[in-house]
Order: sequence, then structure tokens, then C-alpha cells
Amino acid sequence: MKKPIKRVSSIITQNIQKKLLYTFFVGLTATFSYCQTNENVYQVTNKNVKIKIDANTGARITSLTYDGNEILKQAADSLPNFGSTLWPAPQNEWGWPPYYSLHKGAYKVEKSKANYAFESEVDTTSSLQMIKKFEKGDSKNALKLAYELINKGKETVKNGPWEVTVVPYGGMSFFRKETDPLSRSSLSAKETLGITYVIHDERYQGKQKLFGFTKGGWLAHVNASGLLFIKKMKDLTPSQIAPNHGEIEIFMNTELQYIELENHGKYSTLATNEKVDYDVTWIVLPLPKEIPSNKISTELIDFVEKTVSH
Repeated sequence: MKKPIKRVSSIITQNIQKKLLYTFFVGLTATFSYCQTNENVYQVTNKNVKIKIDANTGARITSLTYDGNEILKQAADSLPNFGSTLWPAPQNEWGWPPYYSLHKGAYKVEKSKANYAFESEVDTTSSLQMIKKFEKGDSKNALKLAYELINKGKETVKNGPWEVTVVPYGGMSFFRKETDPLSRSSLSAKETLGITYVIHDERYQGKQKLFGFTKGGWLAHVNASGLLFIKKMKDLTPSQIAPNHGEIEIFMNTELQYIELENHGKYSTLATNEKVDYDVTWIVLPLPKEIPSNKISTELIDFVEKTVSH
């Protein structure tokens, strides 16, 4: 009688283990999803963080939310820019507006097991093409944005990827300083504990911009609601950035009440069909209540850098 009891016990144990493994893996995958919400808009979610991408408007990210709380500046008739997008650098090659096919044109969409991939038409002026992929990040509440800037022309060109993310005016933007900002900076930032920071309040007026360089490869912003938005990217040296640009740029327009959080990839020489890749991870989470959101502290720095390192 003992042998059947052992056999039954073994079977029960195996079934329990299978159920636990099933629950574990379902729990992992249930936090991440992506789908098409309507004809042109696609959605990618990782736990509490969700983005929406408009394929017909330059594959622009039109929404970034944490538990339904919007972080990005929304579209309005008076705004020259909103949401988040990618431009080629340097800007002096195109002035304004950016190349239409890359900036506002419709993108072709492909869905794989891991992501959505958005592919632009080849821009007839610059011969550049963009591919944007959106997928799960390495941690909860993180999303990975994988960009490709491709030269489809016959001539060799020099360009770099430039991510521009627009948020409502207010809060505080900061990054770990590597070197002094470019002299062309009109926005006067403060420094403490090795951090360059800007508190976006009534002391600033008009349009101002900071051209800086980060040590550690991150740019962070705490909004008025206490949500922390971190952009994590490969750390580059000043010589790897497009001319007249900073690795990190912060632009503000107090009249239209918005801030641009900007970061640059490697400025690269591209022969025909060559590309430069640029991966950025977005992380959003509430700042712990015990950490003030309106000043730089060792607690805030430690929290951001531990989050980035995971």
C-alpha cells in the first residue's frame, strides 16, 4: 500500500509545481500587452505604464500615462510640438519644420511577438527613413523605444537621432552633469550634488533652452503630481553628439506652457543603406512621499540611479 501512496503524493506535488509555474509565467506576461485601439492608434502597456502611438502622424507617441494619469503635453492648435517624436540632428540641416515624411507622414505598421514596428516612407528631401519599435522594458513600468535612422540615398550623410518629448510646464527636470553646458544655452540651470537641474516656475519667461551633457545616461523629470519620468539611454561623450547640440537639451516655452525633454544618439556617418540605432528606455513611477519633488537631495539621486540600474 505504501508504493501507491508515494506515487499519488508525487503526482500531486508535480501538479502543484505545474500550477505554480503556470501562475508565475502568466503573472509575468499579464503585465505587458499591446494592441490596436482604432484605425491609426496603437497601444503598448507594461504594468501601470501605457503609451499610445499615432501611425498616421509620424508614429508620434501621443500619450504616456501611469494609472491613467497623463504625463505628455497633449495636442492643441497653438502648439508647434506635442507628445514625443524623433528628429534627425543637426537641426541646421532642415531648420523648421522637420522633414514631413519623418515628422508627420503615415508610417507602415508591423506587429511581431515582441513589439510594434513603425516604418516611415523615405523622405524625398533628405533620403532618410525612420523605423520606430516599441516594446517591453527590462523592468516593470518600463518601455523600450528602439529607433533606427537609415540613409536611403546615394550620397553619404552625417546624422544623429534626436528624441523630443513634450510635457506640461511645471515640476523639475534634472540629470547628472558631465561637463559644462554649451555657451549657446539661454536657459540658466542650477547645480548641486553633481546634478544639473531646472525648477520650472514663474521665474522663467519666454523661450529658453539648455544644451547639456549627462554622466550616466539618464534624464529625469518630476511633474506637479509627483510622478517621476526617467529616460535612460547609452551614455555618450560630447564629441559623439551632432554639432551645436547637447547630449541632453531642455527647452521651455512659458507662453504655451510646455517643456521639451530632449536627448541625442550618436552622430554618425551613414553610407547608402547604413543606419544608426538609438535605444531609449522610459520608466514612470510615483516618487516616494518621503522624497521631496521640488529639490535635489541625495535621497532623490539615489532613488533615480537605483531605478536606472535595475
